[in-house]
Amino acid sequence: EEQLANFNSTGPWELFLNQEVGMRWDASWAVPGYVENATFEWDFIGIPGGNQALVTDVMVVSKTTADLAAAYDFARWMTFSTEAYAKEAELAGAMGSAPKMPVSVDEASLELYTTFVDKPGILAALDNLDNSLVESLAKVLPGYINARWEGKPGIDIGEDLDVNMWFMFNFANDGRYKYEDYSAQLEEFANQILADAAAELNQ
Repeated sequence: EEQLANFNSTGPWELFLNQEVGMRWDASWAVPGYVENATFEWDFIGIPGGNQALVTDVMVVSKTTADLAAAYDFARWMTFSTEAYAKEAELAGAMGSAPKMPVSVDEASLELYTTFVDKPGILAALDNLDNSLVESLAKVLPGYINARWEGKPGIDIGEDLDVNMWFMFNFANDGRYKYEDYSAQLEEFANQILADAAAELNQ
């Protein structure tokens, strides 16, 4: 607490733009804010090894929708439509910002994006998209959400009773408990959730 007086920022999200930290772990959705608000030179450096991670997002159309064609058109417009991306870029430019990175990786959309963002690290990442580390097990691996966050392995930590997996991983390094005392139990619990979910998927 005695160090707070050394910072102008009132919260962690302000530190990078206030130049009070030298590096920030963030995703591409933060780039428009940097384009609009950063008063210093910045760039993207990727993950160790020089690569970048792609986190998948999923847009679905329900089979019970009243108008399948209209629902698909809307989903396409909100995701990978080249025309929609051009409109987003137009609106972002009018606000002095930048559009998000294009979902549709066609040449026109990529070229349009680079008229807003010309940082060497970002351009290198765009050139290397096919070799990206693909992440987001929560969206593609059955059972992962319970195995990683919401599942409760039947553990009490002090006054925190019946904690979930998020608690165990989140506080594994702050001295609240010894991870090695529970690691085998957590591994068995998580693996059983994943096995049960995979078996249910195959029924």
